Amino acid sequence: MRDKVKMFLVISMVLNVLLIGTVWWGYSKLGYVNERVLVDVYRNISQLEELITDQTEDDWSNPTLVTTKMEDLFWALITSMNVGAETNMLSQAELTALIDLQVYLQTYEPVEPFKETNDLTESEKLRYENFGQILSKINFKDDSNDDINKGFILKKVEELVGEL
Repeated sequence: MRDKVKMFLVISMVLNVLLIGTVWWGYSKLGYVNERVLVDVYRNISQLEELITDQTEDDWSNPTLVTTKMEDLFWALITSMNVGAETNMLSQAELTALIDLQVYLQTYEPVEPFKETNDLTESEKLRYENFGQILSKINFKDDSNDDINKGFILKKVEELVGEL
């Protein structure tokens, strides 16, 4: 009888260790997913800054590039907010910063998916150019380094929201 109890305890401890390992592994994967969607937001912002600069220099020869990237950023923000909120990986302040940026982006003329927008008014162009200047001021450069992490990205987003 005593041997059965020992065997049961050993099996129980092994199963508990496996359970804890599985939970830890799953939690680390959630953190990885959350960081990847934030990196997507950061890269979209960086690319948007470059596109606005390029279009300004080219006298807005292809504004569809900017409006499409703005839409990409909008949807990346929504994905990031959803993942961060559902996994509880973002604090309330971090989530609020992402929401504030998304609300700001909603003030731009909505772009229908796959619709080419080759004609922006002068005021829309100026508004995009001002937004590009704010992005340049905060320095959203995509260095493609591994230094881009959740804290860095959210700090930049909070700076951006503060400038808007």
